[in-house]
Amino acid sequence: MIRRPPRSTRSEFYSPTIKSGNSEAVNVLSEARKYLNPIQIIDVADIEPAKGLLICKLLPDSDYRLLIAGGDGTISWVFSSLQSLKLNPMPLSAVVPLGTGNDLSRELGWGTYFNGNFEFSKWVEDIYSTHVAQLDRWKVDIQPVRHLGFRLPIKSLSINNYFSIGVDALVALNFHRTRQSSLYFPSRIFNKLIYLVYGTKDILDQNCDGLEKQLSVYLDDKVLDLPELQALVVLNIDSWGAGVHPWSMGVGGVNAPEARFDDGLLEVIGVTSSFHIGQMQLGLSEPFRFGQAKRVKIEMLGNAPVQADGEPWEQGPCQIDICSNGQVPVLVKYE
Repeated sequence: MIRRPPRSTRSEFYSPTIKSGNSEAVNVLSEARKYLNPIQIIDVADIEPAKGLLICKLLPDSDYRLLIAGGDGTISWVFSSLQSLKLNPMPLSAVVPLGTGNDLSRELGWGTYFNGNFEFSKWVEDIYSTHVAQLDRWKVDIQPVRHLGFRLPIKSLSINNYFSIGVDALVALNFHRTRQSSLYFPSRIFNKLIYLVYGTKDILDQNCDGLEKQLSVYLDDKVLDLPELQALVVLNIDSWGAGVHPWSMGVGGVNAPEARFDDGLLEVIGVTSSFHIGQMQLGLSEPFRFGQAKRVKIEMLGNAPVQADGEPWEQGPCQIDICSNGQVPVLVKYE
């Protein structure tokens, strides 16, 4: 039987953490301003989360709860800021999904997308239909290969959801470039259409064909024998590609080890093409399941598109090391 957590005897302090810039974010900001002091509302378009969240240190005797309104990238940014502040106890976080994929929001039960209506008072009440869980976070260190004998600096970042190399990252990268265009129109339907166009285009172009020849992958120092691939995905949560459950789906998912976001393990899968991704989204196919690991190392011999929690870029030859980066407390909404 699921029990609602008791209301705390300590004072409660709510803080929406929002990245403004579109009508959905404006809606959330407007509603929050009806109930809260402006100092409680953190607009990360104007102030870095680490600076805005310093208010947590001024209220050590409060149960501090964050409402993070944004996509997966914004959530990751806020969580990294929370960890850098070394708050004890760390605030509990809930989500309003304002992104395109919203995979972490799906995993935590806060919904697949923002429907345009946000009632702050209802969100506060929803807090008491949640339970607290610990979300694993992972550090990704990317060491480029030496250039002209010089060691290039390591790029370090943290992820909540997944890190991938290949065709899914290519689609995300093309979408990202379109979003930077002056012709871009911010709309969820428009975003999905763009993703469909680029996914279809790659089925024809096959730009990531032969990816397996460019990669050496180690799960806890055990090397993988890779089949033909166009994408390698390292998962922390079982939601990817806007709601696909790649680890647990299908017949193979029944016999696969359980995937949890609090177990200190990563799941590693492979995808053969954009068409394969489309089949998975329809529940008609499954990925290659390579296994679980506490640490994943990847040697990349050539250039390839990569993405971390939906933030894509083009990466040159490098060594990638993914290891534990602690946990953050999150609020999981009961169904």
